[in-house]
Formats: sequence, C-alpha cells, structure tokens
Amino acid sequence: MLEGKAYTKTLRACLLCDAALHIVLLNTDEDTSSTSHDGEFSEVTENMDYDDVPILDSHPTLAADHHESVNPVTDDMWPELRDLYDSVYVQQDMTPESAAASQALRQLHTHVCELKEKQEQTRTGKLWVMFMKFITISMMFIRAERTGNWSLHLKASQEMLPYFAAAGHNNYTKYCRLYLQDSQNLCECLKQPMEDGKFTVRRNEKLFWSGIWSDMTIEQCLMRAGKTQGGLINITHKESARTKWLLSAHVLAQYNEAIRSLTSTFTGTWSEQHRDVQPGSIKQDMKDLQTFVHFLQDHNPFSVEDDTQLKNVATDLNC
Repeated sequence: MLEGKAYTKTLRACLLCDAALHIVLLNTDEDTSSTSHDGEFSEVTENMDYDDVPILDSHPTLAADHHESVNPVTDDMWPELRDLYDSVYVQQDMTPESAAASQALRQLHTHVCELKEKQEQTRTGKLWVMFMKFITISMMFIRAERTGNWSLHLKASQEMLPYFAAAGHNNYTKYCRLYLQDSQNLCECLKQPMEDGKFTVRRNEKLFWSGIWSDMTIEQCLMRAGKTQGGLINITHKESARTKWLLSAHVLAQYNEAIRSLTSTFTGTWSEQHRDVQPGSIKQDMKDLQTFVHFLQDHNPFSVEDDTQLKNVATDLNC
C-alpha cells in the first residue's frame, strides 16, 4: 500500500511518461517525422501542465468520432493546435468543451488512435500502448471524481475491470462489477443527485475541480485531527477516554471547521489554482518531461524492428 506522497509521486511520473510517449509516438510516425515537428512539440510543452489537459478519450464527441472519416493530419494543423491551446490555457477565452469540437483536435485524436493501432502489431509497441491506455483510464477516473462527472466515473470504473482481473485483484473485480451493476439501476431519488455530482465530496464549493474521494475526506478531516498535535496521540492510554474521543471526533471536526471559517483562520496554504499549475511546478514538470522524452528517443519503444519479440527498451534485450 502506497503512502500519500509516494502515490502522488508515482502518479506524476506516470503522467509525465504518458505525455513523453505521445510525443515520441508522433515523432516516430514516418509522415510526421519527415517534416520534423520537434520544435513545435517543444514550444507547445514549454508551459503545458498535463494534469489539466482535456482527456481526449473521455470526451463524448471525440470518443464517438474515433472511427469516423476525418481529414488526414496536415502541416497546417500544428499552428492551429497551438492557437487552440493558447485560447484555452493562456488567454482563457475558450472553454475545453468548445475546444473539443475543433476539427484540428479531432484530426489529431484520430491520428493518434491510428498510430496506436499500428503499434499494436508489434509486441513491444502493444505493451507500451497498453500502458498509455492504463494511464488514460486513471486520468479519466481522477477527472470524474474531481469534477463530479457521474457518467465519466462509471465509464472509467468499467474500463478498470479487465485490469483488475488481469492483475489478480479478485475482490476489486467482483465488487467493482457489483458496484457498476447497482449504479446503473439506481432509484429515481438517487439518480439525479449522482448526475449532479453528489457522489463526490466537496470541501470547497468555489472550485469545480475540488471534488475528492470519501476516504480521502476522512483522512483529511477525522484522521488528521487524531494524528496531529492536540489529537488522540499521546494524550491518554485509557480505553474509556479513547472511546469517548472517537465517538465525538466527527462532532469536534465540524466545530473545528466552523470556528476556522468564522475567524478566517486556516492552516497551510490555499489557492484557487491547483498547485500543479503553479509556475514552479510547471517548470519542474517540463524539465522532467524533457528527461523522459530524451530517454525514450534514445530507447524508442515504437521503433522495434522485430515484431515477434518483446524488448526491454533500456537494455535492448529480449524478454
């Protein structure tokens, strides 16, 4: 079981690796590499935070158009995509939903899907494409919880089922299936609240992405009060006193939050911007992303000539 910080670092590494794999995948394609768009990719990713980029596979419009006839990728598409990115994340005069309807973005999405299907013909490429699919599902699940998107939550949970089974997590597989079955047959009194995002916990109603998981809420509220100074630790060893503290912990936590809100006193730092979009975090992400890209360019998993062998990209040895 990973601790909180270890989980965050692992997820960040996976997201950066996924972003680097997409860049290498586009550069590996013979049509793209012949025109050499390395400068375009570097310029686009210079100020880019991949935690806030819309997940293409999770958008209904893009997902529905995956197998539809879309115009091929052209050289004129890259400046248009850059302008689209600036409009959404720099100038902020366009919503991600409006950007998802862009023809250029749909062309790019279709092109990336075609490249992935092409790479699945080799064992090594198929392994890394499967990893990219796994990260996409993880991002879908996190986005659904953060934004309170019930449909995306169910879609991501359903996509996880084969991975649970393949990993041997039988209990996860069993109860996730039952959870999905019950979620699709909710009574009318619960269906609308779930679609309104009531399945996630929001400690801050000002931010649309502030939803968190219920167990995380327990850790940040009740458990935090017991593990910090003035909590349960080191105050008593009597069973009766511990029982009284535990039974009243949820009430004390509510009083604590109410008094902090009344006096405008908060511990730690708070901002309307996620810490991952702070300038320091973005700079470090881009530095680490370039490290991933340079390594994968030297050990490209999508340029393995022998399609019958599964190769270790670091050692170039057959597995």
